[in-house]
Order: sequence, then structure tokens, then C-alpha cells
Amino acid sequence: MNPQAIAVGAFLAELATGGHSGGIVFDDPVSSLDHIRRQHVARRLVKEAAKRQVIVFTHDTTFLGELNDLLEQHGTEHAIHHLSWEGAHSGKVNAGLPWHHQTFKERIDKLEQAQKKLEKSWPPYPDEQQSAAMRTQYSMLRATIERLIQDLVFNGVVVRYRDWIKVGNLGEVVSFDDTDCKEIERLHKACCDVTEAHDPSSGKNAPVPTAQQLGADIAALAALAQSIRSKREAKKKAAKGGTP
Repeated sequence: MNPQAIAVGAFLAELATGGHSGGIVFDDPVSSLDHIRRQHVARRLVKEAAKRQVIVFTHDTTFLGELNDLLEQHGTEHAIHHLSWEGAHSGKVNAGLPWHHQTFKERIDKLEQAQKKLEKSWPPYPDEQQSAAMRTQYSMLRATIERLIQDLVFNGVVVRYRDWIKVGNLGEVVSFDDTDCKEIERLHKACCDVTEAHDPSSGKNAPVPTAQQLGADIAALAALAQSIRSKREAKKKAAKGGTP
């Protein structure tokens, strides 16, 4: 029997008979548990969160995703923060999740903020450091496009940390015309042409996009997201007998 499972189970059993509603803190409660026990712990913690403050520290982002799914399903009020290094010091508290775990909407906001800073000082002839900064932004834009496909285009039916498929969301996956598909392909290709993941032709010596072009591409992605949302809402209205 896993000692970690015994310890967590014993604590929760004692909590059930304690007769109090004081807050509880868990530090990596599933660090050595298999996925089945991890799911049981997530469900129990969310159940406790309905009647007391529950604070969970974890390095396991899959477990965090499961907790977040359950909290949203039950409508439980919650907040997520992450810790990071700042210079030589650790423990800086940041609201929300790190970049790799953010939604496409949060990423677009970050990209827009970064683009505004670049645009203020973008020169006609960027140096190597500025070009590298632009390539980084287009790498992040490409990742955001791919996250948009997961979260919005396929409506969260398949999420990569889950071991299950949200079949109930299939009904809200809308059809796309050639314009939508070509816009996704255009933006994704624009990113692939710039990012450091590819070795461009040195003979062409092609410049990186300007800060203004980056802004236009971010705006195009935001417009595409709004178009998909509008089509989804029109489909919902039509299904209810309203006017599309």
C-alpha cells in the first residue's frame, strides 16, 4: 500500500470526524500517487473546498488541471497563483498560471502587452537582439494559435492533460468555411516562417516582421476568435428556435 495514499486517506478521515471548518493546506498531496488515486484526491479536495478554505501547493500540472475542471464544474470559488524566480530570489507570487498553461485569451492579452512595448521603440533596421525578441513573440503567437484550436475551435472536447474526451461539447463545435481555415493556416505559416525552430535561408536575408505587423497578426487572431464565438452563439440561438 502506498504510504502517501495512507497518509492522505488518514488525514481526510480524521477531517471528516473533526467537526470543524478550519482551513487546510496540502503540499503536493499526489506526488507519488497513481492517476486513479489522484482523481479521488482531487474530487475530495473540491468537496472540502465547498465548506472550508483549501490551499494546495503542487508541481503536478495534470493534477492542477483536474482540480480546476472539478472546481469549474461545481461552481466553487477559487483562485490560482504560481511561484517564480525573480533574479536570484525565489517565491515571487504571480496571479494565474504560467504561460504554458494559460488559455488562448490570456495569451493574446500577454502578446498585446508585449507588442505595445516593442512598437514604442521598434527601429527601421532592428539589430540581432531586437530580431530575436520578435522571433520569440512569433513563437508565442504560434503556440497561442495551437491553443486556440484546442480551446475554441474544438471547444475543449480534447484537452491534452486529460485522459478523457469531453463528448458533451461536440454539439457546440461549429463548422468552418474556407475563409476561417485559410486564416488559421496563414497566421500559423507566418509564425513558422519567423520562429527560431526553423533555419531560414541565409541567402534571402529576410527581415523579421515589424512591431506593427506583429500587432496586425495578433489582432487578426483575436478577430478570428470572435468570429468563431459569434458562429457558436448563432448556432445556439438557432437550436433554441431564435433568430441566428
